[in-house]
Amino acid sequence: MRVYAERERNQRLGSWHAFGNALGNSIVEGMKGTPKAPEPKFDLSKLEKSVNDKLNQTVNEISTKTSADFEATANQKLEEKSQQQREAFDAKEEAKLVARQEKAATYRESAVTSKCSFS
Repeated sequence: MRVYAERERNQRLGSWHAFGNALGNSIVEGMKGTPKAPEPKFDLSKLEKSVNDKLNQTVNEISTKTSADFEATANQKLEEKSQQQREAFDAKEEAKLVARQEKAATYRESAVTSKCSFS
């Protein structure tokens, strides 16, 4: 009987141990909760501000360079167009001047010829 009693006691103790382990494990799991993110070692807002400042600076530099390049190209094209217009105007004025000079020469010749005829 003693072996039987001892076996029964060991079974009850084993059951209690299993119950205790299950209870303890559930308590520990409940205490864990949701894992917390580790605290950052540096301030993310400063990093974000630094990145934004650098990005804004880069955008401004690109914008300034692009504007300057565009303005230089536009000025060069304007100057070329103005030069072409001046040359065309000068050519027309030169042609008018030559035509007036030829007309005056023809007028003088006819005047001289006319005077010679009357003499």
